[in-house]
Amino acid sequence: MKGKDKTKKQLINELIGMHKRISELEEAVTERKQAEEVIQKSEEKFKIIMENIHDVIFQLSPLGFIQYVSPNVKELYGYKPEDLIGKHLKKTTLINEVPKALEALKSVLSGKVIKNLEISRLDSKGKIVPMEVIVTPVKKDGKIIAVQGVMRDITERKQAEEELRISATTDALTGVLNRRFGLLLFGKQLQLSKRSNSKLSICYLDVDDLKKINDTYGHQEGDEVLRLVSKLSKEILREADIICRLGGDEFLLILPQCSVNKAIIVWKRIAKKLAAFNARKMKPYSITLSRGFAECNSTDEKSVDQLIAIADQGMYKDKHSKSVR
Repeated sequence: MKGKDKTKKQLINELIGMHKRISELEEAVTERKQAEEVIQKSEEKFKIIMENIHDVIFQLSPLGFIQYVSPNVKELYGYKPEDLIGKHLKKTTLINEVPKALEALKSVLSGKVIKNLEISRLDSKGKIVPMEVIVTPVKKDGKIIAVQGVMRDITERKQAEEELRISATTDALTGVLNRRFGLLLFGKQLQLSKRSNSKLSICYLDVDDLKKINDTYGHQEGDEVLRLVSKLSKEILREADIICRLGGDEFLLILPQCSVNKAIIVWKRIAKKLAAFNARKMKPYSITLSRGFAECNSTDEKSVDQLIAIADQGMYKDKHSKSVR
């Protein structure tokens, strides 16, 4: 009986051990399923994040070949990740920007971190997209094995900067340079003219009877006259020439590498344009300008203010001569 009881006892112990192992196995399976669910949820979250952020994450080999690019590159720039992986960075960079990109890669491979690198790339439709890039080295056992980076589209920022630049340098009414920026450029051109031993001339323009036009036809009509004078003048000027609105009805033409005799020729072309416009009788009045000139050569010590004063005096003489006719 004792032997049989012992056998029963062994069986019971084995059953208890088996039950325990089954319980442990079930717990392990449960934990594994929970872990898989956590991993799956993490992967889903990562995918959602990667698809919705506006920064593209990428990785390059030390030779500059794309090893990874985040999935949102398709939504943002029209490329599928598989279209880019394996390509060299030169293939996705504007030709004139390639040296900058390669220099940045070289710096990162030397251990540096590149921040706020501005570089332009092409999207899938060939549109130029200005980018801001941050690039860092990836190290393993003290050796750089790859380059990781984040790039962001800065088109809106660039547009805002350009709008700010225009508002700071341009006359809002006429679209030509404003007084402050125009005179700043005049000063730089004057220095350049003296260093290069070349002549520079200016032409001071004043719209005749603008007050009468404003009083008779309204300020909107007067504004239209100023815009027209600006437009016709720009059509005559060279690319190197500068026109700015000094204020009110006064403009200044800055003509580098130009003698006063040539400046007079430029003025006559503008006057001819205005005469042709007046001949079409598109306005119930004629638009005319008074003008004065000043010239500076390499040995001349006159300042910006002195040259403007000379041209301004010549303009008033021209205006006065019309009033006594």
